[in-house]
Amino acid sequence: MATSFDAWHFARHDLAQRYIDAFQAGLSSARALFARRRMGKTEFLLKDLLPQSEQAGFTCVYVNLWECRTAPLAGIAEAVAQQLAARRNPLARLVGKGPQVRGVKLTVLGAGVDARLDDPDADPTLAQVWQRIDAHGHPILLMIDEAQVLASAEHLGVASALRGGLDVRKDKVKVIFTGSSEHTLRGMFGKSSQPFYNWAPVEPFPLLDNLFVSHMVQRANAILRPELALPDERAQQAFITLKSSPEVFRRFLDAYLLNPFAGVEVAVERARESTFSDDGFAAIWDSLLPMDRLVLQFVAAGRKGITGKPALREFGAALGIGVAQLHAVNNSLARLMDLKRQILVNVERGEYQFEDLHFQEWVLLEHPPA
Repeated sequence: MATSFDAWHFARHDLAQRYIDAFQAGLSSARALFARRRMGKTEFLLKDLLPQSEQAGFTCVYVNLWECRTAPLAGIAEAVAQQLAARRNPLARLVGKGPQVRGVKLTVLGAGVDARLDDPDADPTLAQVWQRIDAHGHPILLMIDEAQVLASAEHLGVASALRGGLDVRKDKVKVIFTGSSEHTLRGMFGKSSQPFYNWAPVEPFPLLDNLFVSHMVQRANAILRPELALPDERAQQAFITLKSSPEVFRRFLDAYLLNPFAGVEVAVERARESTFSDDGFAAIWDSLLPMDRLVLQFVAAGRKGITGKPALREFGAALGIGVAQLHAVNNSLARLMDLKRQILVNVERGEYQFEDLHFQEWVLLEHPPA
């Protein structure tokens, strides 16, 4: 399949080929990869794994469950149906026409397609999808992004139905699950109460490193005048400062290219500010209950013992109620770890951390603990 050339994309052909080789050799039928948000998972799936898998003979289907989290079954069903329909009607794929699916963003052969649940020719039931898959003449690679949505209690039935169908099609359908919450993904595949228990190995997504930074610097310096060139070592430090996030580093480069005279430090600050603003951290903070804010400040500061007596006294004093009740803190933690928010994750018993390190940074800057 022909894909548009992106000079700024740092291709990861070797990594993509490792997953393809494992699937083709029959070593596994599914993998589950985790990494924090903005670490390059989705770009890798769409710009590396998808085109290489298609060249290897797979029919590829991508669906982001976070964008259809209220109806993941419909999202997955429509993604598969649209992909197979595109195989039958290549012209519709090329011109970007065909059925539109409401509220579900999916990718058909690398092109964005919006499927509509009210399309008369689309059947969102899994039974119809399995029939279409069974009649399809190619192996399928199903890429389920933000798969932790399936771990929520309200979607256990969906997960059970999905596993049931995939179990008997392991030879034909390979699956890549990705998620931004290591804790939730490990629970999804590691708890006996979960439908996908022991169904896929859970492993960290290999993160981008100094080679990515050097590639981006070379592209940037090809545009800049020699006297304004960005030193590689300064860019490497900026990457670390920005939590090694490829997405935020791109914002840094954009800011530097727009105004190289301002220098690296200003570009770093611009990247931070745009991330804080675009992700609506202030609005999230304003929507939180007072106890939730205190819990976030406690965790942001890297402190431990959040349910201990000293912490309960501290929370109570801040709220003007004497000593805070243990159940109030536990309820707050449950709200902040809810899959609909995913602000905190439980990394060990009694130890928590921010799912988004940039939100933690914002809390420390804008609302430092007293």
